[in-house]
Amino acid sequence: MHNKILCELFATHGLKDAESQAAYLQSLKPYAIQIWEAYQNQAISIDYSNLKAQEAYLLRYFTPYSYLISTVLGDMGERGMLLFGHDDLLKVSVFGCGPGPEMAGLIRHLKTISKRPQMLYARMLDVASDAWSHGRAIAHRGIISGEWDPSLIQIDSAHIDIASEAPFPDQDADLLVFQNCLNELNSEKQKTVEVKLRNTLSAAPTATTMMLIEQQGYDSTDELLRRLQQWANETTDLYAAGQSGSFDCWDLPDRIPELILQHLFVRRRDRSPVQSHERGLILRSKVKYRWLTIAKKP
Repeated sequence: MHNKILCELFATHGLKDAESQAAYLQSLKPYAIQIWEAYQNQAISIDYSNLKAQEAYLLRYFTPYSYLISTVLGDMGERGMLLFGHDDLLKVSVFGCGPGPEMAGLIRHLKTISKRPQMLYARMLDVASDAWSHGRAIAHRGIISGEWDPSLIQIDSAHIDIASEAPFPDQDADLLVFQNCLNELNSEKQKTVEVKLRNTLSAAPTATTMMLIEQQGYDSTDELLRRLQQWANETTDLYAAGQSGSFDCWDLPDRIPELILQHLFVRRRDRSPVQSHERGLILRSKVKYRWLTIAKKP
């Protein structure tokens, strides 16, 4: 997947020789550092309208975040919690998704099961939906279009601020996904979202499944998931399950191309002091996460 994204970026910019490709990757370093710095606190503020910022994000985060959801879907399958995917059409709504690594991860999982839907309809909903059009297009051309029959998949996008007072739009999706977006909200906004999540589930049709996946290390998000799980367990027509987990980013089937490691990011496992030229460019070795799934009983 790393390589597919890289090749699509080179094709988009018409970069065919090694010198221009290396220069391009080096030009992404300031944007990669800027994103990394923004992610060091909960009050995240990034201008995703900058196309190079999106491209740096794609090369660094898209692949591991796609494995985040596919790993959790595998865990859910082992627990018998996958109520969706048995009909010919699967409808998915993905919130706060940026360029949509969740879609790549979902498709990866679906291709591993024997009985899977033939058609996919997805709504990608993000507060910066317009800004992310470039990143979504790169991901679609480089990955999605080659993994699912283009005539059997439709992906729409729309603007939504999950933390606003407005209720979520009416949802008829089989699967609702919130991944790596609740941790960006302060405690007050999380309380607003909590009410909206409860209302959405209460009004949802039977067999609707909601997935919430967040990285560990955010106490307020852990508490939010705990409260939601307790509420779901006390609600007669819902059931919930969740757990923590982790995976090694460097042991994923999708290896990072050496070209990226030579000219953009740094991969290291030792704990020696970070050099000034490495700051903000060291790839994480592990992703630690917590997930919660709430399903409407059939």
